[in-house]
Amino acid sequence: MGIGTNNPATLLHLVSDQGGSTGRIKFDCNVTSGYDTKIEATDTGLVLTAESNSRSVAFNTGSSGTERGRFDGSGNFCIATTDISPITNNELGLCVRQASGNISMNMKSVNAPNGFRRNTNGDLFRFYRNSTTQVGSISVTSSATAYNT
Repeated sequence: MGIGTNNPATLLHLVSDQGGSTGRIKFDCNVTSGYDTKIEATDTGLVLTAESNSRSVAFNTGSSGTERGRFDGSGNFCIATTDISPITNNELGLCVRQASGNISMNMKSVNAPNGFRRNTNGDLFRFYRNSTTQVGSISVTSSATAYNT
């Protein structure tokens, strides 16, 4: 079915030639309470919006719709958990907290984060004070790791 086109390229093809944010699909949940959800194709890209600070955008997979990640109403982004403090509450997963810029990660004791530098020697991680002053790094070669200050 084509809306705005006489030649639909898919089963549902929506076309808007207005530019800006006019090419959108809007799902109204409860218009009077302002809990609408939108999918917009704009001039700058794809935008998913939950129009309330108390709502989130969740990413689910599998036949049962298991949640794998979410942006909550405060701008926090969590993967494999819905808890913005996975370490404090002993939840497995990773969360980037928008207000503080903190990254929290909790994992099982047999797992560890991995950093890879492929095919060349050099810095694997760099540490900065403010935005431009590098104050340290962790570098690797094919046979050693150095902690540089």
